[in-house]
Amino acid sequence: MNITPLGLDDRPLLIEGTVKRKHVAIASVFGFHFDVYMALAWTMERVLAKVPDSELQVFAHPFYYGFQSVVDSLGLYHGPRNDIEDFIPYLRNNPTLDLVVLGTCEVDLREMHSELLAEWDTRSDHQKFQLVCIAHNIADTAWQDHIADWSRRGAIRLLPLGEHVKGAFRTKFDALADSTEPLLYTAAYEHIPIDVHIPVLDVPNLPEKDPRRTLAKAVIQGSFDTSRRDYYRFFDEMIQSLHEDPRGWGYHALDDRVSFIPDYRADVPPFELALVGSGSLEIPIELAYMVSIYRGLDYLDFYKLIAGMDIVVPAFADNGYYENQASSTVALAVELNVPILATRRMRKAYKYIDDDRTVVTRPSAMREVQALKLLRSGNSSQFLEREQASHGISLLPINELVVATHAMGAIKHGYLCIEEANGVHYYGTKTKTANCVHIRVVNDAFWSRVFLAGDLGFSEAYMLGDIEVDNLTGVMHLWLDNQSEMVLLSSKFGRICSLLSGLYNAAFGQTRSQARLNVVASYDQSNELFQAFLSKEMMYSCALWGPEEGGVDGDLTAGPSAGDLEAAQHRKIHHVLSKARICPGHRVLEFGSGWGGLAIEAARTYGCEVDSLTLSVEQKALADARIIAAGLEGRVRIHLMDYRDIPAEFSHAFDAFISIEMLEHVGSQHYKEYFKLVDFALKPKNATMVISSSTFPESRYTGYQAQDFMRKYMWPNSCLPSATTLVQAVNSATGGRFTLEGVENHAAHYPRTLRTWDRRLGANLQQDLMASKNPALADASEYAVFKRKWEYFFAYAGEGFMRGYITCHMLTFIRADDHPICSN
Repeated sequence: MNITPLGLDDRPLLIEGTVKRKHVAIASVFGFHFDVYMALAWTMERVLAKVPDSELQVFAHPFYYGFQSVVDSLGLYHGPRNDIEDFIPYLRNNPTLDLVVLGTCEVDLREMHSELLAEWDTRSDHQKFQLVCIAHNIADTAWQDHIADWSRRGAIRLLPLGEHVKGAFRTKFDALADSTEPLLYTAAYEHIPIDVHIPVLDVPNLPEKDPRRTLAKAVIQGSFDTSRRDYYRFFDEMIQSLHEDPRGWGYHALDDRVSFIPDYRADVPPFELALVGSGSLEIPIELAYMVSIYRGLDYLDFYKLIAGMDIVVPAFADNGYYENQASSTVALAVELNVPILATRRMRKAYKYIDDDRTVVTRPSAMREVQALKLLRSGNSSQFLEREQASHGISLLPINELVVATHAMGAIKHGYLCIEEANGVHYYGTKTKTANCVHIRVVNDAFWSRVFLAGDLGFSEAYMLGDIEVDNLTGVMHLWLDNQSEMVLLSSKFGRICSLLSGLYNAAFGQTRSQARLNVVASYDQSNELFQAFLSKEMMYSCALWGPEEGGVDGDLTAGPSAGDLEAAQHRKIHHVLSKARICPGHRVLEFGSGWGGLAIEAARTYGCEVDSLTLSVEQKALADARIIAAGLEGRVRIHLMDYRDIPAEFSHAFDAFISIEMLEHVGSQHYKEYFKLVDFALKPKNATMVISSSTFPESRYTGYQAQDFMRKYMWPNSCLPSATTLVQAVNSATGGRFTLEGVENHAAHYPRTLRTWDRRLGANLQQDLMASKNPALADASEYAVFKRKWEYFFAYAGEGFMRGYITCHMLTFIRADDHPICSN
């Protein structure tokens, strides 16, 4: 969609009669709408670049919402960035400044009115500056109290954020001009020029999205002021819908019928609602897993979060607001290619979103929760006012030529041979040392998947058998070696894919092949699956390889040996318990039981008691059986419990806390609550916390993480932290009551762990056994998809750890001023 940020092509802000304005300042004391006036700065900089001897200065709070980092990172504005405190002195000392743009009329004009007016009055006629106000709405009294002073001088223009607000201003001004009150009809309101500014930025590096995704992520952005919308009514409607059909939302109710937790066996992914803004808002317990609040995001993380959403729900529930005022969120959704859930009246007001690819229209009588539910089900016939056939866009065929031109042709490292129906094609340069990969295309749908969904599409094509590869690890190497050259992954192609996503979903969303992928997306698989590849302790986490097993590459140099994984996992367990400083008689709390391997070993070897929490019914059943077999039922207790529901009697009852690779499923917005509960459970003195998690390096970490193979098919809704994020979260949540004692990175040990799991799964997985738990896997094609998913996981994750794209940190904390409790 092409939107002209400045509404008129003749640049009315800069050219007025015979006066050409070329020295411009954009200023705002108000940080909330940084996205609005920075979009104007971006536009003005490009326009002024064509004007000789021109100058543009921007004044803002340097620390509001990461102002400096956003400007630097987006690279959209390259001029000076100044502190707002310096604006008035700059104005007084620069008589050639001839255009002043205020970021918000409602706040900035009120705050700086007297100083601006005094400076304007002191200037000679040829040094007068034009004042421009960006305007969101007509309701604020600032324009009545202050604009009149400027309109009498013929020195002001308004720049509302949309044609509908421009119309509202013009109607209001005409009415004031007809008033019998002298102060009003002499103010020359009807002569105030009104232009339009639609605040859009060309945001780079937007996250990739799966174009066939089920609607799973929605956002409401704006202050939590309940006068904007009745949030609690929205919550009540969502809770009612959850009770009526929890699986439709991707959840299931716990026994109390109050708490709902994600159901990863459902046909659709769990629905998530992000609330972005400021203010106080209490989330009902029923929605604790569904609703997340984000406060104080800087604009970079803000853009990333919004861009990763499937739909934007308007911040204001009232139609009238959108008809008389302008929402910058609407423009933001447009520039990030995120559809907006709108009513017909709202769509009529915002002419620039009158495009079926950027707006989803619901009848005003339909509640938002109902609309979201229907969208998730794929049943849009009841309300979506779309005529997709009229677009005349042909999605298929996307063939080898298209993908090769834009992606495969970019291969600079390695050698790729692709065999398909029309012949054999070669890319790259074949040398003695080159990584040579052969791919045979079985189904031409492969090209569309890769073109529209990048590496996620490739993973799905592999799982479905649309391609055959001679060396899956070699493919991973080739992809990552050439990732920076892959034009396919650029933001421009991401935008094309987003625009075509509706049609692509129509092509692939309900096919048999896609249904197969939905089946294999479950995380909580049967115990029999994990017994096929884990060690006897059933530790589903990184092992620690020692010299006895040949180190981290021993399986590649000397080959695997019987019992090597058991030895490495036994070493890992005892290393963790040693770091936790456990002694006989201690009580240990564990979040994330797995199958009880660590808890059983702790009680058996160290003589302690363990309380361990899990949300998996199957894991608890097997762990309980293993505890009884070990004769430890009096000392190890497995609780089917969310960590947020730990009982009051856990208060300061534990000597040590352990969590092994469970934090990935907590989410950054819940870290504070998580560590507060750890602080609550551990004794005030002589207590230790050991946490292990797959992590991102600091350079790759963000609080919001887009969909990829891992998040869709292996760890749904996971969010990898960084080590620094965890340390900061512990310190913030506990008020400094813990000291960081140790940091270890076990990433080098993970590739061999994954290779070993892959070999064991290939040797031990039995179709009959898996089909007894999931009858669909009795079908050979379904079973093949299921098995290839795990093959892809082991190769994909192994390459990520090998390349340093993912790390695995273990952090040890002790109570402040603690000393070692005992020597192990």
